[in-house]
Amino acid sequence: MVAVIIGLLVGTGLFCVWWSFWPVDPPSTAPHRPGVRERLQDEITQAGYTSVSPANVLAACTLGGVLVFTLVSASTRVIPVALCFAAMAAYGPLALVRMRARARRAHCATCGPTPSTTSPRRSGPAWLCRKR
Repeated sequence: MVAVIIGLLVGTGLFCVWWSFWPVDPPSTAPHRPGVRERLQDEITQAGYTSVSPANVLAACTLGGVLVFTLVSASTRVIPVALCFAAMAAYGPLALVRMRARARRAHCATCGPTPSTTSPRRSGPAWLCRKR
């Protein structure tokens, strides 16, 4: 048994030495992928909620989930059911923002060009064509 362990350790050590001679690939220069807050801020802007920040949406999600979990668990005393309802309630504010952003994108896709977007230099993103 000791010989097997020594053989595994020697083999692992030799593999690590051999591995250290492999060429190192240069670091990837992939384009920057926006984070969660940046994507959420984008959706909030597309939805037309100018005074709402990503922190406000996340706070509403957390507050709604905790409140519903507390109420349902107090009334039913069944934790799995309370967790399911809390998850649905916590997704509510985020779903509202995404639904409104999708509706505004669809509406603005049918708007057609506006006088400010007919020039070669566009004045802003397409989702800001008109307020609903």
